[in-house]
Amino acid sequence: MDKHDEIKKKLIALGEKLEFIAYEEVGTGPARSSWPDVVWFDKRVKGEWFDGVIPVEQKGRQRKDGKPSLDTDFVLPVIGFEIDEVNNSPKTIKGSASNLDALGAQVGVIVIYSATNDPSGKKLMDSKINTHRYLTDMKPRIRIVVLTELELEQVITNIGV
Repeated sequence: MDKHDEIKKKLIALGEKLEFIAYEEVGTGPARSSWPDVVWFDKRVKGEWFDGVIPVEQKGRQRKDGKPSLDTDFVLPVIGFEIDEVNNSPKTIKGSASNLDALGAQVGVIVIYSATNDPSGKKLMDSKINTHRYLTDMKPRIRIVVLTELELEQVITNIGV
């Protein structure tokens, strides 16, 4: 398992510990052109409340894997995550921000990790600063927080997962 997938699994476990419904790779919108890496949904919002409300013609577009579909299910995405490697281009970072923007969650989080050994964390911090710069240029509609993998590990430790 590569580091990207390890971080995904940690985010799923953390979301479930915090009592969210957590899924990876959730498509957004009718075209499903954006796929945030991990999404935490509010479990207080129940899709069955709206049974019979979704038109029959839309039912055929629901996902076969059981994950919610943002265009046919009544779900509330609370936090969306994109996981990016250090030194990604501005285009990649803007793509991640666009995915989070399309999700429409309350908060988006970009987690930056290093696939190589970076004991000082310098590459991670440099990449975090650059990511903030790219996001400032982009002006996304939602709040996006940038965390390094080291900061995410601290959050996980603080929560006790």
